[in-house]
Amino acid sequence: MVHKHLSTKVFKREKYTMKLLHFLGLILFLSTFGFGNQIDLEKLQNSFSLLNIDEKIEPNGKLYKVLQENSYNKLKRYHEVKEIHKELLEQLDNSNIPPFFSYIPFHESGFNPKIKTKTVAGLWQLSAQTAKNFGLNVSKKNDERLDSHKSTEAIIKILKHYYKKYKKWYLADFAYGMGEGTLERLIKRNGSDRFSVLFLDPKFPKGTK
Repeated sequence: MVHKHLSTKVFKREKYTMKLLHFLGLILFLSTFGFGNQIDLEKLQNSFSLLNIDEKIEPNGKLYKVLQENSYNKLKRYHEVKEIHKELLEQLDNSNIPPFFSYIPFHESGFNPKIKTKTVAGLWQLSAQTAKNFGLNVSKKNDERLDSHKSTEAIIKILKHYYKKYKKWYLADFAYGMGEGTLERLIKRNGSDRFSVLFLDPKFPKGTK
């Protein structure tokens, strides 16, 4: 029984590590990696703190090493879109939004402001209803979701709205990704809003991971 218990704990820890990597890799890769060969551990810890995540990263631990590899693999693509990102980052910074959110479009749209599907569009892949709720015009003749500056202004409003409500930036990110209703059900289900507790919940939406 002891061995089985320990194995289960190790498995859960490994599973958590990979889930944590998937979330953090998208938003931390450049701020912590830079253009050298090593992740700056101090910057990585600061990144956790700024997102209100009270998790620890061990120097040269598995998560540290995999984050480093994950970061390296993203650099080539980043070089192709860094000018778009630079403008977006400045816009967020002027509104006191943590810089980590500027990497979300890298995953959502590949920093392509003109990408559009039947349900979402633009850098931030906003739905029509969400865009309208936060001040964007969405019509056949004029879809402001495809305007990088205007869509980012809408995202700033969205993130500030969620931060005001939930008081933590990682919860603002979760709400943006899965919706307020889903997030609140997760919090109620677990009796906690801690990052690790919510992220390990089997009902945590795959699309937000």
